[in-house]
Amino acid sequence: MRLRAFITLFPGVVPALPSGKNRAFVDLGANDGQSLSWFEAELLHRSPTPYTSVTAFEMNPAFEAVLRQTLSRLPAGRLEKAAAWVEEGSMEAHLQLPGSRTATKGGVLYNMTASALMVGGKPLNRGPVGGGAPSRGRAARRSSGRVLEQQERRRGGSAARQGVFTVPTVDMAGWLGARFCREDDVFLKMDIEGAEFEVLEHLNPDPEPNPNPEPNPNPEPNPNPEP
Repeated sequence: MRLRAFITLFPGVVPALPSGKNRAFVDLGANDGQSLSWFEAELLHRSPTPYTSVTAFEMNPAFEAVLRQTLSRLPAGRLEKAAAWVEEGSMEAHLQLPGSRTATKGGVLYNMTASALMVGGKPLNRGPVGGGAPSRGRAARRSSGRVLEQQERRRGGSAARQGVFTVPTVDMAGWLGARFCREDDVFLKMDIEGAEFEVLEHLNPDPEPNPNPEPNPNPEPNPNPEP
């Protein structure tokens, strides 16, 4: 599988089968569908071979309607109402309502809504899990929410309305492996609010060594040279 990953900084729903003839776009963290709209406008009709499937992963149910509307225009558009992760199951997630967190730049209104999985009681997009004591309980989450709202107001954005819910998770290595093979082209867009490192390491746990490594321009001297 030629996996082409895009980590963003800025009705047949039959899943594809491993065949070597698939060309797929997989949107991890689809949010309100901005990346799907970009894909439709910029990539879909410029591909040298037709796309066979488009799949969007979004754990926030508030975006389901708009995503289904966009996916209905795309080849074998499919919505996975789950979080991209390293195992099947469920986890707590910090979700925000659509339009509850916005900002304006250059006269353009941007949707800044972000939802994140939680580890140790702390959203993954709030810094390293080990970077301090995790928040515990509803009182701590309310306090954290007030701080975030104040920060948003200072940045000129709207206050964030928040909630913690349990969402299903999907083992991305297993999901991709069941649908695609090495000969398939899979374009993977990833914006999953702090879970990128875990998922990428899970997809490639044992990277192959570089057969042509570049020499180190400043090698360290051997403390015990042979006579």
